[in-house]
Amino acid sequence: MKFSVFLLATSLLFCLQAKSQVNPAPPKANEKSELIEEPIEEPTPNDGEIYVMVDVLPEYKDGGEGAFIQYVTSYVHKHAVHPKDSTVAVTGNMFIQFVIEKDGSVSDVSIYSGKGINPAYDQAAIDAIKKTQWKPASRNGMSVRYRKMSKFRFY
Repeated sequence: MKFSVFLLATSLLFCLQAKSQVNPAPPKANEKSELIEEPIEEPTPNDGEIYVMVDVLPEYKDGGEGAFIQYVTSYVHKHAVHPKDSTVAVTGNMFIQFVIEKDGSVSDVSIYSGKGINPAYDQAAIDAIKKTQWKPASRNGMSVRYRKMSKFRFY
């Protein structure tokens, strides 16, 4: 019984303290209330910053991600120069990172972690990606630079 009364009293005290913190006392008649409303500003994107988290992702202008992967792989198969004495098939995964600029062009194309599958394929893939055009990414309604990584599988 004593424990129940203690719990009830503690709960009541806790509720009163919480209410006084949530609803502060109104100002007295001779006091001025100072409520300063500051506008909340969304941070504006920095011109040189490269983002990976954006509101709207970039989009390949000629048909989206699937069309982009298909374009690069077919370009590599057509343009990669193989040594004449090579009988080894080139297979594997290639990860390429690049920056999509505010105007939709591409820059800073590189093989991720320096691990390509074949020098000829690596260079052809880089050349293909440099030729692409994108609808740029946006953040807070403004076009921004965006770092993208894509995986290409060759077999």
